[in-house]
Amino acid sequence: MPTLRLAKTLWGVPEADDPDLWDELFARIKAEGFDGVEAITLTWRTDRDRFVSLLKKHGLQLICQIHTSGGDLDPATGYVYCSSNKLHDHLASFVKLTAEAKALGAVLINSHSGHDSWGSGDKAVAFFKHALLVEAQLGVPVVHETHRQRLLYSPYTAAELLSKPELAALKVNADLSHWCCVCEKVFDAADPRDDWWPATLRLVAEHCEFVHARVGHAEGPQVSDPSAPEFAAEVSAHASWWRTIWAAQAARHPSDDAAVWAEPEHGPPPYLQTLPFSQQPVADLWEVNARMAQRVRTEHAAAMREAAASTAAPPAPPPSGPDFIAGGDAGRWGMSSYMGPKDGYVFREQGPRGAGYYREGTAAARAGSDAPAGPEPAKPAPSVGRDGSLLRAAMDENPDVADKLASMMGGAVPPVAPPAGEDEAAAAASAEKLRAVDEEGVAVGARLAAQQREGAVEFACASASAPGGDLSLLERCVGKMNLGSASGGGGAAEVAKMVFSAGAEQLSLVTHVPESKRRGVDAAAWTRAVLAAIGGKVMCSAPQPAPLGGGSIVLAAVSADGGEHEPDADMALGLAAAARFLEEDTPA
Repeated sequence: MPTLRLAKTLWGVPEADDPDLWDELFARIKAEGFDGVEAITLTWRTDRDRFVSLLKKHGLQLICQIHTSGGDLDPATGYVYCSSNKLHDHLASFVKLTAEAKALGAVLINSHSGHDSWGSGDKAVAFFKHALLVEAQLGVPVVHETHRQRLLYSPYTAAELLSKPELAALKVNADLSHWCCVCEKVFDAADPRDDWWPATLRLVAEHCEFVHARVGHAEGPQVSDPSAPEFAAEVSAHASWWRTIWAAQAARHPSDDAAVWAEPEHGPPPYLQTLPFSQQPVADLWEVNARMAQRVRTEHAAAMREAAASTAAPPAPPPSGPDFIAGGDAGRWGMSSYMGPKDGYVFREQGPRGAGYYREGTAAARAGSDAPAGPEPAKPAPSVGRDGSLLRAAMDENPDVADKLASMMGGAVPPVAPPAGEDEAAAAASAEKLRAVDEEGVAVGARLAAQQREGAVEFACASASAPGGDLSLLERCVGKMNLGSASGGGGAAEVAKMVFSAGAEQLSLVTHVPESKRRGVDAAAWTRAVLAAIGGKVMCSAPQPAPLGGGSIVLAAVSADGGEHEPDADMALGLAAAARFLEEDTPA
């Protein structure tokens, strides 16, 4: 079984703000059995060299917590947590902050990533895809926290993102207290409204490499003191969720040499409640986290015993459905054992889904009794999302998924009705936008391909208006340029190209250099030369494999600033710089 490593958060620890007190502080943290600390930028930037050397002196490892589009100190307002909702700002910040964390020797980077307004759409996926590329180049594991204001702020959005095949390698830091606050409830698998929760928890567990052990409640992200008896239900629920996560980690990391991180993370006011007028905290934060550390050790040990037992004798698949509450080892399935039984349920030792509590009046509840069995309750249809987007995406990714869904539903897949009212208009506008992007991509690609056949072009600079400066749409547009003509694309995959798109907020550019042209032009060098000529606030991704034509593709953006940098003018500079680079650096 993997080894548990405990981190001590420096959030809310007054001594963390004073480098003169670090030596004594780190000695105390080590003496209490912690293996490392988690710190934000303000802490280590106070005195980097002393911070690193004292951690090394006391044998403590470092987890860096970063906040994309944040991390700086504003003299007027204090710490800047999140200053932008723009994709390029968050990507540029992520690259900068992760590099800074690696230079400090961090063993793990915990990122508060992106902006909640992106939902689970193209911007969110684009951010995480680029984050995975950066992480691979960095060589330091990066987890993305389930935190309010950020991309994984909600269990529903997080489940959609974590289900995407292109994000299979994404790692998360599970701070599930935030989700209790966002949804105003502690999730209960025995409640018919929460029958989605076990599957979502298992999905989180598959991606989780770090646990923030803080207990939330329906009206906030932190109970005042987890030792208080009035919070026993919330503590028990969270503990069962952590055990599910740790069991999944044990399955992924069976070696005794593997280590998994957890951290008691109850925080200072305003997370910690205070008395009115005096503002005195209602509990001692250090003691709260010390007690929670012991609870984490105990729960993790229990999870490892359960995991070892299940390895020796694998359990049956977990039961599910709103008519059933698991008995006995309910916590193994991510359900809170303290939540059953409830009124309206009867216990059956040999029910159709195993021992447990079954809703009265159902065939499952009557099984094993003298009552005649009635028809089995209908199997609920799989969820397809309010606007059908998940179903449509699944069909696009896997052509035979419709047949599979039809089999599950016992008939044909029902047509997905478009949202009504304003949502319907928005969906129509979005579809029209995508059609315009695709049509322009095909047209530009066809032109470039024709010029290449005529021997007039091998390297090209072009612009696209339909994406409107949206980087993810421009990437889609270039994909259409490269797609073969037989598949409805422009057929320009063998043309090395830099394509620009100007919008109100930014200038975006996508550079694609196919494998056949890589000896002539390096995509990253070409992009850097253009960005240097434009100047301003820029974002540039690392080169990534191009899906069509081979070679590499680089994404970049230049932010409008309301002054010197206006996207249309920047595009003119960029087109000139791109052509100049080709004239100077491309072999004849």
